[in-house]
Amino acid sequence: MPHALALSRAARTLIARQLSGERAGVTPENLRAYRELVAAELMTASNEELSFGLTEAGPARRREFVLEADGPSGSALSLLRCLVSGASVEVSDETRPADRQLAAAGIMVALHTFARGGESAYRFTEEGWNRRREWLNPSSNPARSLEASPSLGR
Repeated sequence: MPHALALSRAARTLIARQLSGERAGVTPENLRAYRELVAAELMTASNEELSFGLTEAGPARRREFVLEADGPSGSALSLLRCLVSGASVEVSDETRPADRQLAAAGIMVALHTFARGGESAYRFTEEGWNRRREWLNPSSNPARSLEASPSLGR
């Protein structure tokens, strides 16, 4: 898998929309986000950047950007366990896919830092922190708890 490059909020939103089947036209406002996705090898450009399409890597990395019905993967839940226990886990190319899954679930939010740039830190959302035990309890189904709270799903 290629490195999980840091993406701007606009690029993360755009790829999530594309992976969900929504087609966003190319506008001056979102052209930079499309270019970021091309650089990350999630999309391709054609016709002199008038048209963009998903690469094979886009759908393959869907879990990083779109919340799946069965919730975050085991690696994302392992990361969540570490974070809830108070462990300090630095954001890196290795942890970024799991961080993105937690962000897609609404548990975490990606932050930009001056020193390290976009997606260089993640923090709990208020609702994510309040409901963290629901995700870590193996007897509950995280997807069902999301259905009860639409605000956690985005």
